Parts: sequence; structure tokens; C-alpha cells
Amino acid sequence: MFALTILLVTLTLAGVTPTDLPDVQCHPTDTHFVDDPRACNKYFTCYLGEPISQLCPPGFRFVESMQACYEASVEQCFPCPEQGLHFFAHPKSCGKYVMCHTGVPTEKVCSEGMLFNPAVGQCDLEERVTCEV
Repeated sequence: MFALTILLVTLTLAGVTPTDLPDVQCHPTDTHFVDDPRACNKYFTCYLGEPISQLCPPGFRFVESMQACYEASVEQCFPCPEQGLHFFAHPKSCGKYVMCHTGVPTEKVCSEGMLFNPAVGQCDLEERVTCEV
């Protein structure tokens, strides 16, 4: 009962209520990790049968078969809008950007001497860009 109380307090502090969780199958006596189907960079720590939401570091995705977070390419784990054409800052490099076309992410590279400028949604001269990666 004490462990369940701690779990509920932890989930509440994290802004997750039990009804927000997908149907996660946790072993009642094991501690293990389970993939979160809502996002590639999220997973659950199953502790005494209860799921606790976790997040991989930026640029990483959870691989359930390896029970760990691994570096992810843009194509493997970048959330794109399902409709239209959009351009976003690359999560790891100011000299790159992500083009999303109908939900499919593609990594692109700016020309020499240029960086991606999220304010204008395209590559721009280095001196006009404040890089925060």
C-alpha cells in the first residue's frame, strides 16, 4: 500500500493521472521497462506492477528489446504534423533542420556559412542566427 501511495504521489507531481496512462502490462513482482506507445522517447518503469512514466534524454528513443534509451536519428523519432509542409530546428545541430512533409521527417543541411533560423523557418546567415543547441 505504501508503494502504491508513493507511485500515485509521483505520478501526480509529474502531472500524470492514472487515467492518462495507456494500457501498460506490468509484471506484478518484477521491475522492468515498457515502451510508451504515445511517443518514441517515452517509456514506463514497471515497479511492483505499477507503471511510472519516464522520458529519455533529448535526441534519444526508448528501445524496449534493449531495455534502454539509445540515440535516435531524426527519421526515427521526430514528431511531425500529419498534414502540410513544415520546417523545424534540428534537435542537435544549428547547421541542420527538419523538413516535415505529411507527417514524415527528413533531415536537411544548410549551405556553408548558414544556420537554420527558426524565426524565419529557413537557413540564414550565421550572424543573424542565435544558436541554442
